[in-house]
Amino acid sequence: MKSLLLLIILLTQSVIAGTSGFYNIVSQNDPWKVRAALRLPGLDLNQTGTKGSTPLFLAATKGYTEIVDIIVNESWADINLQNDYGFNPLLIAAKLDRTNIAILLLTQDEIDPNIQSNKGMSSLMFAVMRNNIKIASMITEFDSIDLNLVNDQGLRAYDYIRSAEMKALFTSL
Repeated sequence: MKSLLLLIILLTQSVIAGTSGFYNIVSQNDPWKVRAALRLPGLDLNQTGTKGSTPLFLAATKGYTEIVDIIVNESWADINLQNDYGFNPLLIAAKLDRTNIAILLLTQDEIDPNIQSNKGMSSLMFAVMRNNIKIASMITEFDSIDLNLVNDQGLRAYDYIRSAEMKALFTSL
């Protein structure tokens, strides 16, 4: 009982301190603490911290699949929110080849697979660059996917293809 009370005090202080407190909780990769924090009033999951990143972005970057799942499915976090570089959680998951996190995000109704970074990179471009067929195929299943997005170098996702399997995926579209 004392440990539960101590955690509630810690979480309350974190909420009062702002998003940085929730960042600390997310960075511990402890699902129990994250769930407890989400129940406290006043927590703004869309408030940005360092370089415009949210706690969800932090969890996606670190590869904390269970934490991403909790934040996405048990809270009101905006999964398309971009940081100062134009990255959102899906872009960073695709760039870092975090397949399970990308799958979690791509199964959300509100996900926008066409969001581009400040340099024009899309999640599909990153998936193709990493030769991640699973992420690329899930992205291309969206009716709204724009295969003709170009980045700052004038390149499309198709221009990054390096394998026959990826080429076959794009040929079937």
